[in-house]
Parts: sequence; C-alpha cells; structure tokens
Amino acid sequence: MRFEARLVLSPAWPFGVQDGDATVVPSGDSGVTVTGAIIDTRMGTVAGHGTTSSFRADSESINLEGEVDGLHLSISDNFVTISGDAKDLVTAFAVIQSATSRVLQHLSVSHGTRFTAELLGLMDQHGDKIRTPTVINMLNARVYNLQQMKDHLEEAIRYSPLSDARLVAALQYYDAGLQVPSLAPRELGPRPAVLPTPLAVVEFLSYWKSVTTIMGDPSRRRDRAQSRYKALGFDEDAKLVFDELKEIRDASDVAHYSLDSEAIDSVRASLGKARAFARRLISGYREYLTAQTACSAGHQADATDPPSVDR
Repeated sequence: MRFEARLVLSPAWPFGVQDGDATVVPSGDSGVTVTGAIIDTRMGTVAGHGTTSSFRADSESINLEGEVDGLHLSISDNFVTISGDAKDLVTAFAVIQSATSRVLQHLSVSHGTRFTAELLGLMDQHGDKIRTPTVINMLNARVYNLQQMKDHLEEAIRYSPLSDARLVAALQYYDAGLQVPSLAPRELGPRPAVLPTPLAVVEFLSYWKSVTTIMGDPSRRRDRAQSRYKALGFDEDAKLVFDELKEIRDASDVAHYSLDSEAIDSVRASLGKARAFARRLISGYREYLTAQTACSAGHQADATDPPSVDR
C-alpha cells in the first residue's frame, strides 16, 4: 500500500512561526535584545507591551525534501509529510515512527533543543484517510487508603527536618527514578507499556545510586557497606536483595552501555524490586537518623563524609 502521513513538529519557534504565547524573534549577528511587558508596580498591572514577535516572512519559510529509509520527506516550516510504501497499516505506522524518531534525535543534537512530533493524519494512495492506531483505556483505577495517607503525611512532616547529606542525596536520586517513566516518548502514539532501553537504565541507576549513597559502593568498600547494613538493622533478606541488584548492575553493565537484549530485559524486570528496595532503605535510614538524634541530643549520625555513589 502507498501511504502519506502528515506530522507537526514541536517546538515551533525554531521555524520562525508562532509558538503559544512565547515571544519569537530572529537571531542577529550582534545578538538579540528582548524585553518583557511594562509593569506598573503601583497598580500591579500590565501597562504596555515589551518586544513583540517578529515571525519569518513568507519568502523565508523552510522548505526541504529528503529521503530516509526509502521514505520521502517533505518539510514546510514545522510540518512534515512522509510518503512511502508498506505492506499494511501496521508496517506503515512502524516505519513512520522509526524514521521520525531517528530524524528528531539527530535534529535535537544538531539544534540543542528536544523536538517531538505529533501525527496529524494518514491517508492511502486513493486519498482516503486511514484510521490511525488508537488506545482506549478500559480501566484506570486507583485505590486509596485515607488512614495510610494520613500516616504517610505525618511521616513526611516528621522526617523533613533531617538534614543528613546522604539522606538528602538518596531522596533526590529516588525522586529522579520516579520521574523517569513520565519521560517516555509519545510522539506518534500512546506512551509505551515498556520503557525504552535508555530510560529503563536511567531509572534503574537512579534507584541504585539512591541505595549506594547510603550504603556505599560494595565494589569499592564492601566492608563499609556491610557495617552500615548492621548499623541500620537490616536482615539477611535485605542483603540478598542488595547483592542481587548489584549483580544485575554489574552483569548488565548498565553503568556503561550494553547491546545484550537479555541483560536489558533483566534490568527492566528488576525496576520494581530496585524501587521498592531503595524506598525500604531510605525509610530505614530515616528511622536510624531519628534514633541517633534522640540519643545524641541533636548530634548528627555518621554524616562526616560527603555523599557519593562511588564509595
């Protein structure tokens, strides 16, 4: 089948066209000065416009033609038309997604700005619009427990004054891991059920760094990690989980780069365990610090070393 797809790229401002409420102006040889709106501080109101947008002239619009993987690309401003042949709709959608993703990744590197694409429409050789893949959520349920939520809020308030350097860093790494799934690309379709390899690795490493910030890196100072385990009162089961995650980290070479699909699958399968263990460790460390503070009249527990994931 012959197909033609229409996409729109974001952001739009690099093409010299309107982009929401942003002020869009061309670059200049001697730089650009952009001023904001005039504010009357006495009345607290806008009193005048600052720099207004200066969009590209009709004669300046970007118009390019190109070929990627046998597909023809026609670019006009931030609109892209892709045409080609495929045996069926599923294949057409896959090749469009693959080619677009790689072009945008290279464009993001070249321009220094992350670009995304939205599929506007798809039609066949007869000019008939093709219905694109759609996901219908049959169920999106959340179960709440008010007493549990109340307890967790009280915990958060109680532990917030703790200023231990390791705890602060561990919390930041854990929070970074929780944010990773929201970064999954969704340019031409719904958010994937499985995280792309780079994001799965980033999420796993975020939780691992959260753990090793507190425990130390056993590959460098295993004795220190073991002593902290005992001090925090973790049982043998927790140590086994720690060793399992370390083995995955080392065997999968996730700290560097691996083309081994089985290794990456192992990382993906361990994300839930890594997240749960990091949460468990942070919770235990908070309790440890609180107990130490109570016993030492405000003296912080073993926080003389700066946080590091390489100890």
